[in-house]
Amino acid sequence: MSAAVSQDKFFYGGQAVLEGVMMRGRTTYAVAVRKPDGEIQVLRERLLSIIYTHPIWKLPLLRGLAGLWEQLHLGMKALMWSANIQAAAEQVELSVRIGLLLIYLYAISFKSEIARLFAYHGAEHKTINAYEAGLPLDVPNVRTQSTLHPRCGTGFLLAVMVVSAFVFGLVGRPGLPLLLLSRIVLIPVIAMLAYEFIRFAGRHRHNPVIKVLILPFLLTQKLTTREPDDRQLEVALAAFEAARQEEKEAAA
Repeated sequence: MSAAVSQDKFFYGGQAVLEGVMMRGRTTYAVAVRKPDGEIQVLRERLLSIIYTHPIWKLPLLRGLAGLWEQLHLGMKALMWSANIQAAAEQVELSVRIGLLLIYLYAISFKSEIARLFAYHGAEHKTINAYEAGLPLDVPNVRTQSTLHPRCGTGFLLAVMVVSAFVFGLVGRPGLPLLLLSRIVLIPVIAMLAYEFIRFAGRHRHNPVIKVLILPFLLTQKLTTREPDDRQLEVALAAFEAARQEEKEAAA
């Protein structure tokens, strides 16, 4: 593998889930979680929705809308699956599983309650950083990488907030009907611009100017990532390898 990511190479991404990691590949996504008995369970599915397969959603700006949909839809789907794995392992009833998930989502504002989730988030970033640096994908190499990554969803949401403040500032404060209409119309535009900025920053992260611009976005990840242990890195690697499996099979 080359030491740098080529311009046309797919940008892998993902997120932390309950006791695991979701990785999004070119045509497949995979989720790997550590079950209470210590085993790693992997879910791997094709991305068949038109938002993943139609080339129009890969165009500049429009891919920002696709990225926002992915965060909301695919991220929640992976989170629900990981919650079900944990609940099923403990033989919890469906209503209790839903209750546990709601409690978990509520608890995201309390750092002490989600330390493990943040560690899996760090494991996801470390794995992608190692891949993009051209390092062999094993625990020792992945451990050397940073828990911060410029294309993180946390940074994307912050970018949305920054761009929205600028755009809505230009709109001003019209009457309530126009104010509501402007919000509805401009939110997709804001998501597009924010996504393009994050993508551009990720591609040019070593540029001195870009380093300064993305610093606030990286610093926000200090709140949502922690250093993972080796077992958490193993889960992230399992998810990443599962997401890339189809590419390997096609190249074989």
